[in-house]
Amino acid sequence: MLTGVAVLGCGDDSSSTGSEGGDSSGTTTSPATDEGSTQAPMETTSADGTGSESSGPGAACGNGVVDPGEDCDDENMLEDDGCYSNCTIPYEELWTQTFDDGEDDLARDALFDGEGNLYVLGSSEVGGGGFDLWLRQYLPDGSEGFTWTYDGAFGGDDFGQRMAWHPSGDLMIVGSEQSDQGSDVLVIRLELSGPSVVWSDTYDGPDTGLMGADDDFGDHVAVTAEGDVLVAGTVREVDQEWNAWLRRYDGDGNELWTLAHDEAMLSDASEAVVVDAAGDIYHVGGIEVSNGDADGWVRKLDADGNEIWTHTIGGVVFRDATLDAEGNLVLTGVDIEAGTAPDLWLGKYDPDFGVLGNTSYDSGGSFDFGLGVAVGSGGDVYVAGSITVVGEQGQIWAARYQPNVNLRWWSHSYGNDRAHLEDDAFAIAINDDESRVAIVGQETVLGQGRNTWVRMLQNNPVPMP
Repeated sequence: MLTGVAVLGCGDDSSSTGSEGGDSSGTTTSPATDEGSTQAPMETTSADGTGSESSGPGAACGNGVVDPGEDCDDENMLEDDGCYSNCTIPYEELWTQTFDDGEDDLARDALFDGEGNLYVLGSSEVGGGGFDLWLRQYLPDGSEGFTWTYDGAFGGDDFGQRMAWHPSGDLMIVGSEQSDQGSDVLVIRLELSGPSVVWSDTYDGPDTGLMGADDDFGDHVAVTAEGDVLVAGTVREVDQEWNAWLRRYDGDGNELWTLAHDEAMLSDASEAVVVDAAGDIYHVGGIEVSNGDADGWVRKLDADGNEIWTHTIGGVVFRDATLDAEGNLVLTGVDIEAGTAPDLWLGKYDPDFGVLGNTSYDSGGSFDFGLGVAVGSGGDVYVAGSITVVGEQGQIWAARYQPNVNLRWWSHSYGNDRAHLEDDAFAIAINDDESRVAIVGQETVLGQGRNTWVRMLQNNPVPMP
């Protein structure tokens, strides 16, 4: 059984899977359907990727023949099999980009802007001198807009973890920066026209006096309607393990309040923070309830940081969270049942934490993780993570679910078949009109270590009810 501590995980994964040189040219583009994908290539329509020009499904949908008006026909009326029940194609691959700067390159988050540009946040290992925080803008056609990096004052390992839009149009970034005492929580407000830093802040928790035990990590960020910034982190305290940590800043970077959560002197980790339209805050993480076992933990707070309620779910470790348009909380993570392999988990809850739906996914392999979640403009839920396939260490996996998360419309997986090593998706992003889905993570390439990996899908309409 995978222990809770292993899935809680504090901070950034900076361990190397090996780097032996490799192409340092930067960005490479792969075809729309590449040989590493485990999903059967789908029939495509027009060359420009705009989809079928037909007016609707054919009358004989499900007969196994692509009749006039149909894009596909797989001889059934099921979803999640590459052909919708109305004989239309669920999605099409538009482009895939990878980035290799010679050593390990890690992607952790992605956001669209209103013009359809995609921003990917992560870290890049620089010539044996540690990691730099790394941000790249991709234009709608997949070409590079700009790349911005951040190297902290001590020149050590600096990681980008999550992003959120500020009402000003600036980008809020959280992660960690290495100092002379270990890693510190890092917060940056970035103006994009430069790009240039508007303000930044670091948080260094109390000195524990123990070598390697003074690390603090920024895990997630949210922004209120008035422009205040909420940062969730995981920090080390004296004579304790890690605590879940939450700080509120005003838009200029001034601290308004700070909270920490410690559960029975064991390890507690932040994973996400989100804020609803009324200004109420959901702080999401995990708590270690015994040596090696963890529960999912959600605390709802008012704007001043006062607790409204706290709930835990046994045997589930949360890894990401978001809100839908009605203010319902959507969570993803890992379902860890005693004696069984962990499964990817997805759940939806109302503002009082009443269950609206939940589901899990078991690939049949050893470990399946939900690591990123998003909600489209129509309410459908999108999840990304990693699954285990027999003969491989891990594959990137993403899926689209109905709003109640009970029906899966489609799923998509990718594994580098030249390595069969660890490939993971950490984030999934949806553009404003839900016509595009970006899946972001990393793939392991022999001789290159881990490379950032970004795939853009054209997201086609689902069958009508």
